[in-house]
Amino acid sequence: MKYTGQQYFKTLNELSNVLSNVLDEYLFEADYFNVYFDDNGKGKIIDQLIRIIEDDILALVKGDPASRKNKDSGNDSTIEIEEEDVNYVISSYKSLNAVIMYRVAHFIYTLDNFLIEKEDYEEEDVRGMNSFLRGQARKLSEDTKAKTGVEIHPAAKIGLSFVIDHGYGTVIGETCEIGNECYILQGVTLGAREVNEKHNKTVDGRRHPKLGNKVVVCGFARIFGPIEIGDDSFICAHAVIDRNIPSGSKVRISNQIQIVKPNLHTIVIYGLHPKENGIEIIGRNLSRCNSVEILNSEGILVDSIKVDLNKTDNSLFLRFNNVELGNVIESGKDAEGKNREIYHYMISINIDDENILLKNSTGWNDFVDEIKERK
Repeated sequence: MKYTGQQYFKTLNELSNVLSNVLDEYLFEADYFNVYFDDNGKGKIIDQLIRIIEDDILALVKGDPASRKNKDSGNDSTIEIEEEDVNYVISSYKSLNAVIMYRVAHFIYTLDNFLIEKEDYEEEDVRGMNSFLRGQARKLSEDTKAKTGVEIHPAAKIGLSFVIDHGYGTVIGETCEIGNECYILQGVTLGAREVNEKHNKTVDGRRHPKLGNKVVVCGFARIFGPIEIGDDSFICAHAVIDRNIPSGSKVRISNQIQIVKPNLHTIVIYGLHPKENGIEIIGRNLSRCNSVEILNSEGILVDSIKVDLNKTDNSLFLRFNNVELGNVIESGKDAEGKNREIYHYMISINIDDENILLKNSTGWNDFVDEIKERK
């Protein structure tokens, strides 16, 4: 890859100003830290962050041809990156902004470890410092999530040359560990197995995944638990992984495209309604019907109701003997003089060795009500 640090001096200098403002807002608003770090100390922090972030920027421009003026692919040594490319991704890529703000948030989150090693503090001071830094780091992380759609917990450990491309909906959990030169796309979840922390299995205190170096995780893949993804692995889109993956693996889900054509002989029922002295069933391929029977709510044939069947391809007309049907209605009246059982009768349409059951049908109940009114 052809580049020099001086080549991007102007762009990275502008980024330095942005980082300085972020640190002022989320860290140096506390008088203690403002006193502890003089201007020279603040400058060293920003320089350290810039060196890490520069690798992230160049990895993105190298990996995403859409970010470069020169679209030609090639090996790392032949890809030419211009300052315009760097400025373009810094100013417009929300996913890169999420990575940059993660670097700042992670620095804030872990700063207490650095300070405690340098000085002797009372236990109460350590707790107060820890609480403040964790809270400010998380606040920056949450603000970044709202702006970019990417959530990276500030405690996650992420190596150099890290890329999130597109990125919206990507979530990286608190105890994740990610190696160098990893590339993650949109909608990826690196999460724990359970919502309830007590049910989560941990490995060395880690409940989230660990990714090796040069791992690619494609869109909407989900990786759960304290598992390890080996170096140079490629996780295809939409894969769901909950076990260790050896180095150099390619993990994919097998998709089978199924083109479903309508079966021209399938019977389809659109509806039924009372008509004349019977019920008309409207549908498709109904001429295949051999016979129609009436079953009670327990699926037993009601012998006393006889059905005469007239059929066309688009309809079945069921004609009943009104006298016999009326007797059935009258014979089972309850205390209120109503036969409720008959409303749960079913129409069985028989085709060869199969049948279609029409139950709880409004059309059948309307027909029964109509017969009752006639009586």
